[in-house]
Amino acid sequence: MTDPGGAVILVTGVQAAGKSTVAALLAARFDRGAHVQGDVFLRMIRTGGVAMGPGGGEAAEAQLRLRHRQSAVVADSFAAAGFTAVAEDNAYGETWLDDWVAAVRARPVYVVVLLPDPEVVEAREAGRDKAAYRPAGHTVADLDDALRNDTSRLGLWVDNSAQTPEQTVDEILVRLDEALVSGGGAGDVPAAAEWVATNQRWWDERVAMHEASPFYDLDGFVAHPDRIRPFEVEDLGDVTGKSLVHLQCHLGTDTISWATRGATVVGLDFSVPAVEAARRLAARLGYDDGRAEFVAADVYDAPAALGGRTFDVVYTGLGAISWLPDLERWAEVACSLVAPGGVLYLAEFHPFVWVFSDGELDVAVDYWDPGTAYPSPWTYAGDGVLFDSDVEVLRNTPVADVVNAVVANGLVVEHLGEHPFTYFKRWPFLLRDETTGRYEMPPDRPRLPLILTLRARRPASAAPAPPS
Repeated sequence: MTDPGGAVILVTGVQAAGKSTVAALLAARFDRGAHVQGDVFLRMIRTGGVAMGPGGGEAAEAQLRLRHRQSAVVADSFAAAGFTAVAEDNAYGETWLDDWVAAVRARPVYVVVLLPDPEVVEAREAGRDKAAYRPAGHTVADLDDALRNDTSRLGLWVDNSAQTPEQTVDEILVRLDEALVSGGGAGDVPAAAEWVATNQRWWDERVAMHEASPFYDLDGFVAHPDRIRPFEVEDLGDVTGKSLVHLQCHLGTDTISWATRGATVVGLDFSVPAVEAARRLAARLGYDDGRAEFVAADVYDAPAALGGRTFDVVYTGLGAISWLPDLERWAEVACSLVAPGGVLYLAEFHPFVWVFSDGELDVAVDYWDPGTAYPSPWTYAGDGVLFDSDVEVLRNTPVADVVNAVVANGLVVEHLGEHPFTYFKRWPFLLRDETTGRYEMPPDRPRLPLILTLRARRPASAAPAPPS
């Protein structure tokens, strides 16, 4: 059989599911196949090893993450040399499978999940030399539950309970297209219209869960409708009596928070369900009396959608501009909305954080990545729930590109800030300050810039130019 061409195929499943045998046989079916065994890297640890299981804690998770990174790197190296790399590893439960896939740079990437019945696994475990479950304190039922209920539904899932290993490999090869989870890497940039449409579908489908989620806690927000972060208050000062537009506002919590602080606000988002949710939230607070307005429109269409209005403050918050295909066009539009004497204010996750892998500070992504389509069937605000819209398209936004785009549109940069904290657990080793809700590097690690802020002003004598 002809190789898929420098591909990586991950075969995963619970211990005794048949991964090693199936992966070895599958690799042998290709003209140039390599078998990468994840447990080899675990066995390299001679002292200080900590097994996953009850009591393993963060040390065990760190070692499993290290093992996954190593198996992904070796698989990548084989793929780069023209082999089809068939890796087998324990990557299931919570985000383990997602993280393993994200660590691989080769394309295409396939995932095969072996899903035999628990009774079959128990029989196989009893009949083999190594005992995967007993030393670690696991039961077959525990891990089967984690696989079936806590693992992202990526790739091809095969019930191999009644199959021989050869029959399982036959089925995998016949259905290999179903196992594809990522066919393009950095540089495979979709056309702008499809980029936006893909992301709009992603966000639309998740609005209902976000609106009901503890992550957003809208009931708590209604009780205390101000979630503006202290550094933003310091940078922007008093907004009482000012007009403010929030681009890419999602559910509108930040938008409404600025209204609580005295601004007259407009939130704009391309997701109609999100805008409807934001309007409901404003109505619950009584802010639909003119203090808070929400408009459904693509950010690139904002000038027309907002009726040609300009604002004292144009605001964009955390996790926004990396979803957009054209940074220069964004700057042109955003700056056109700034009234004479007004400011554009951006608070964003620092682009430097995205060059690293999710588990450790290993450089994994090009700082100037122009856009990548990632498998993403989950949501940051959910609890393992999977969605049909399972691709997101993201780019990195280098600091120089952001600053130069803003300056090119007639604004004067007054403030550029970098902060050594963030508001989500970007890496597992970050420490959370329970008082501020911020995540920071532990004391034994050097600090990194995690949030970027920019404030740029239009001179009072200069009228904004309409976007071309």
